[in-house]
Amino acid sequence: MISQTSGHADFRSIWELPGYEGKLSRADVLGAAALADGPDAVLRATREQLMQGASQIKIVAGGGAASAYDPVRLAKQMIVWEGTDNAYKLAQKYNILTGFGTDVLFDAPAATRQGKVLAYMKRWYTPAQALKQATADSAAILELSGPRNPYTGQLGVIQKGAYADMILVDGDPTENLDLVADAETNFRITMKAGGDLQEHAGVAAGGPGDRRYGATAAATPSTRTTAGCSQ
Repeated sequence: MISQTSGHADFRSIWELPGYEGKLSRADVLGAAALADGPDAVLRATREQLMQGASQIKIVAGGGAASAYDPVRLAKQMIVWEGTDNAYKLAQKYNILTGFGTDVLFDAPAATRQGKVLAYMKRWYTPAQALKQATADSAAILELSGPRNPYTGQLGVIQKGAYADMILVDGDPTENLDLVADAETNFRITMKAGGDLQEHAGVAAGGPGDRRYGATAAATPSTRTTAGCSQ
């Protein structure tokens, strides 16, 4: 990701200052973030990331809410929180394609709770809209990379030949988004690679043919489905 000095991804310590053109921070060296001030520096950082094979560019230019040495860090955090409702309202008003994502990739235990994060989206969207964001809409955003798109199959759909995992849910998550918040209780079957089935504890006798079950496809292209199904 690309950040400005003292911005959201400026993770430098005081002893690393002053910075100057050509001096790399530890985050730069590790590939965690690139610091760039001004159009020319941002253009260069973008090109360098594309040069390394990036298909998406993440720019965190909204402030230093995560910066350890931003003197107005707490004030900025409050502004971010207070502006969240407005941001979602504007996204819906202007029909902005919006996907779903979190930073749980840095924390394995937190990754098991990402369903709770998705369920929280009901504050701004209907359950069906939130599920679409996490599947088809996220897939559409990935496909915007055009020729750099590394996936040959279609994302975010349940159909033969598409990239997707499938989850069989006990209930209808398009009506009750809280179902995805408790995978241990409500997820019945997880399909990976189109045939690797994992049954979860408490699977009902009615099985996948029961009309109480809903199927959803994950946009994350970690596996490939060879058969499609729907509720």
